[in-house]
This record gives sequence, C-alpha cells and structure tokens, in this order.
Amino acid sequence: GLSGVVVSHSTEEVMAGADDVHVLAQGKIVAGGSPAEIQKHPSEYVQQFLTGREKGPVAFHYPAPDGVQDYLKRRKSGLPEPSRA
Repeated sequence: GLSGVVVSHSTEEVMAGADDVHVLAQGKIVAGGSPAEIQKHPSEYVQQFLTGREKGPVAFHYPAPDGVQDYLKRRKSGLPEPSRA
C-alpha cells in the first residue's frame, strides 16, 4: 500500500528494484511498464538510455570539455562557479 517516485540515472538499480518504470524524453513519457517491458521497448531514446550508447537521438559531447578551460572561461565572463555541494 505504499508508492514512491525515484528519479535516477542508475538504470541498474532502478530496473532491479522497481515494479513499474517510466522513461522521460523531450518532456514526455516515452515508455512505461515493467522493467522487462522497458528493456524490450523499441524507442531509440529508451535503448540509448539503458545501454549508455554514445550514438542515438541524444547527442553526447565526448570527450567532455576540459575542466580547467571551463573554469577559466567562467572566471573571465563573470559566470558563477558550479556548486560543490
């Protein structure tokens, strides 16, 4: 008799512990169902998210930008530094 909502990028943990899974992409629910149903879902968004594929509908910036260069750009432009909470 208890429900909870977990938002996570840890697909392994979610798929192991959830009864029902929903995947959001572009501000919409693109898939919903049991973990087994989600793993078989035909959506490229879902499959890219589950497998961590670099190529797919969501573009990745790989390799990531150099942290030092990002910091120096922020200092020059007056942008705040990212929080380190």
